[in-house]
Parts: sequence; C-alpha cells; structure tokens
Amino acid sequence: MNEIIQSLLERKSVRAYTDQEISEENVQLILNAAMQAPTAGNQQLYTILRITDPEKKHRLSISCDNQPFIEQAGLVLVFCADCLKWLQAYQAAGAHPRKPGAGDLFIAFSDANIAAQNAVTAAQSLGIGSCYIGDIMEQIETQREILDLPKYVFPAAMVVFGYPTAQQMERAKPERVPARFIVQENAYHIHSESELREMFAGKTQVKTYDEWMKAFCERKYNSDFSREMTRSVNRALADFEYGKEAMDAFAAIHTRRSTRRMKPDLPDRKLIEQVIEAGRRAPSGGNSQTTHMLVITKPEILRKLREAVASEFARMEYGPSTYASVKHSIEASRKGGYIYDYGAPVLIVTANRKGYGNALADSACALENMMIAANALNLGACWINQLHWLDEHEAVRNVLEELGLRPDETITGGLILGFSLSGEPNREELPRTGNPVTWIE
Repeated sequence: MNEIIQSLLERKSVRAYTDQEISEENVQLILNAAMQAPTAGNQQLYTILRITDPEKKHRLSISCDNQPFIEQAGLVLVFCADCLKWLQAYQAAGAHPRKPGAGDLFIAFSDANIAAQNAVTAAQSLGIGSCYIGDIMEQIETQREILDLPKYVFPAAMVVFGYPTAQQMERAKPERVPARFIVQENAYHIHSESELREMFAGKTQVKTYDEWMKAFCERKYNSDFSREMTRSVNRALADFEYGKEAMDAFAAIHTRRSTRRMKPDLPDRKLIEQVIEAGRRAPSGGNSQTTHMLVITKPEILRKLREAVASEFARMEYGPSTYASVKHSIEASRKGGYIYDYGAPVLIVTANRKGYGNALADSACALENMMIAANALNLGACWINQLHWLDEHEAVRNVLEELGLRPDETITGGLILGFSLSGEPNREELPRTGNPVTWIE
C-alpha cells in the first residue's frame, strides 16, 4: 500500500510520550509541511505559535481541561485563525478594508486546521505521535491572556507532539463508523432512527444503544466543557463586525430572557464594560444622563448585601395588597437562606436623583440596554428589584453609600450578570399573551 495512505490509516491520537526529544530538524520539517498546506487564495490565514516557555505550557495544560500530557509533550503548536495580519497589510497600503466578519473567521479557521493536519501527517511519517487539543477554543479570555492574542486572532486548534510510549504504539486505534454512513452522493441524506442505531452498533459494546448514547450525550455534548466551548466561541464571534454575524439587534431583543442560574466565575472585565457602556448609551429625559451605576464584583460586598437584604425582608410585614414579589421575598427571608441575587458574580445597581420625575424611566432604559447587550455577548442577566424596594432601609443604604451611592440618590433597580450555568443564556421562547396593542389609523 502507498506509504502516505498507510500512514493516514494507522495514525491515532497519542497522549503519552517517551523522554526522547524531537530534533530541531524534525520540528522544522513538521512546520514546513504545515505551511505547504492548501490555503484560501494562498493567503495563509493562520499563525502558528510554537510554545516553548515551560510556564505557558503548564498554564495551557490547566486551561485546556487540566491535561498534564500537554506540558509533557516535546512540541506544542497552536494554530491560530488569523484575520488580523491581512487587515493590517491592507491598512498599511492605504486601502479601506471592511471589518472582518464571521465568514472571514471561518475561512481562516479552515486554513489553520488544514495546516494543522499537514503537521500531524508529517509527524506521523517521522514516527512522532500527535494529539489535537480542541479545548484551546474554551476560555477565550484566558487563552488570549496566555498567548497575547489580539482581536481578530482565534486559537483554532492546538496540537501536541512526542514520541509515543510502547503502550501508545500498541493501543488499538478506535474504529470509525462504516463509510456508507459518512459518504453520501450528491445530496445530504437524513438518517432514520434504525440507520442511526446501525451506525453506532459497533460502539456500544455491552450497553444498549439508548444507554450508550445517553451517557455519551451527558459526557460530551451536555458537558460543562462543551457548553464553555460554545460560550467561548460566541464571545470570539462578538469581535467580528461587532457581533452582527453572531447576533443582530432584533435577535438579541427577541431571544432575551431572564437567566437566574449562573456560574460563580467572574466574566472578563472587558465583557462587563461592554454591558455597562450599552447602559450608558440609553436614552434619558432631556439627555440628562443622571443614572448612576454601581458595579459590584467583590464577593465579600455581595455577601454583605445579601445578608442585609435578607435581614430587612425578614423584619417586614405584608398584607392582602402587598405586591406578590415583595411577599415572596419576605416569606423566603423568614425561612432562611434567601439569596435575592441568585449568587451571581456581578451586581449592577442603578440609582438616580431623588425627586427626579424620570428617575425610574431613565434607569429602566439603561437596564434594558444592558440586558440586551448581555444577551448579545452570551452572558446571562436578570433584572432584580429587591434593592429598589428596600431603598429607604438604612441597613441596605449604608452598605451602598459606602460604595458610592449618594444620599440624594434613590435606588432605582438592579441587574445581575454572569455566565449561565447551562453554558448559554436562557433563551427559552415564551408565549406573548400580554402587552396588548391598539392601532389608531
């Protein structure tokens, strides 16, 4: 059989390596093979980062799902989809290029991965094992910090290389599904349930199809790392044409829902700043721009506010005319364990001048802008009013006045912000039966 074909058929992922170093000559052969890969318009829309710094390798091993073999590899290459260098080249020549869009990213993504596969194939021919690390697409904020990645450059793939141990060489390559389920002619064929069961029959081993598929779904597709990858890629897409390709204004409005279950992880400050800026650009009566936003991310302050809110509600009474949500807060506080902000990592409190007629309206506009922006940035958000209801309660005001709330300001609302526990903001469609419209024509 042709040596190249044989090499492709035998190649498998290698995650354990011997101490044998990869010679610089072989490294250069691998890199040169990568750069000879097919590329859109011969643009080579990628940049290859060779990671030699032990500290960076260690940090990547942690950020990429805690996989120690990454830093043990003899060669670590990150293949970046690069939409920046051509943009800079156009600008340097006095051209007037448009901002990169999602289509530009996808073609660069293809270029980067084709180059990566050339590197993998070349390494295999030299007896050097390799493993793709898709986790490099997760935690984009962290990867950008580790690799100094600028805007319009995205880590499409990481590949680690090393000489395989005897165990890795002897390990059987996982079987692929039969070709008839992969190769179709002329048009896409949607598989029936019986065909799907037949397709995966060789993978389930002692489990039934349903047992195996449900377990695989939870382990891979519904996993935290899979949800994080989706969030991370969506975050990167937001940089391209200001996220128009990822979500336009109507989509951001129509799909916005309240997200109450959030991860404790604090979003990158730049993300929060984009949400805040959207609030600052909201309309205000007479363009007064008097809505004051307090952005709280300090855990001890958030805990202090939670305690103050729960304590104040627990002391309150309610009657038949009490607003239902206030009644719920009182009852929940009396039971103990009430957390009005759902444990979110970010709290944005809005305030405005006491006695100002448009105080609530102006703040409402700012809050809505921020919620729409959060949805467009793939962040969860929820409007909360407990602080507004407790505006005159000294225990709550004391905490907020220590943070910058002025005595002449009234608390008009609040917003929690963070990464949804499910990986994406709540966008569940709800029936629209209220908000009647009367046309006068």
